[in-house]
Amino acid sequence: MRSLFVVCCAVAGMWLLACTNTESENVMTDGIHADITVTATGNGQTEVGASMRVGSASNTYLNLSGADQLFAIKGSERKKMTERQLLGAVWYTATFDSDEAETEFAVSFEREVDASAPNSHGTLPAAFSLTAPAASAEFSRANDTITITWEPSAGPDRIHVAADGSCIKPYNDDLDGDPGTTTINPNTFKEPDDEDLQGKDCKVTIELRRTRSGDVDPAFEGGDFVARQVRTVQINSKP
Repeated sequence: MRSLFVVCCAVAGMWLLACTNTESENVMTDGIHADITVTATGNGQTEVGASMRVGSASNTYLNLSGADQLFAIKGSERKKMTERQLLGAVWYTATFDSDEAETEFAVSFEREVDASAPNSHGTLPAAFSLTAPAASAEFSRANDTITITWEPSAGPDRIHVAADGSCIKPYNDDLDGDPGTTTINPNTFKEPDDEDLQGKDCKVTIELRRTRSGDVDPAFEGGDFVARQVRTVQINSKP
């Protein structure tokens, strides 16, 4: 699945349109939109990611410059976040050896040229296991219903379903609550725009995310803090 921080243009429905970046010291804190994710995938670790843009409607990302720094925090652990870049998008990550439910994570943006934003924070939702479909199971896009199940369920957090593969357009669905099961009906997956990929077999990755919103420091212009448990399974998709 595509990383949250490299789909800056997909957010606007324009994947492949290059993002741009600029030095953070040139932008005041109240003009920065912060996107923060806390992601656990069931391997005992949690990755904290943060990107900053020049306003919410911008594809211009900030490179940390001057005295500006980003830190990820869990309890007494405090880690300087590491820069990553792709297609002009810039984001920062740090990894912790813990993925327990209700663990609080925070991101602190610290600077000298303007106000810092030290208190963006949120807690991880509960872990879960995908119980269906089975890995490598085969489904016809035209004829078969894909039943997805997970446990435990019925918690307070929301579930998001996504699917992607070379023979389908990306699929996304936000469920009402956490029901423990959902279906993808026949003909739900749409053919890709590229005619060479239409009518083909491919591997499709289904991703389930249990998500919980946190709080972005009010010193920023705005933003989103999302903590999530993520599980994936890969199936074989046929026309």
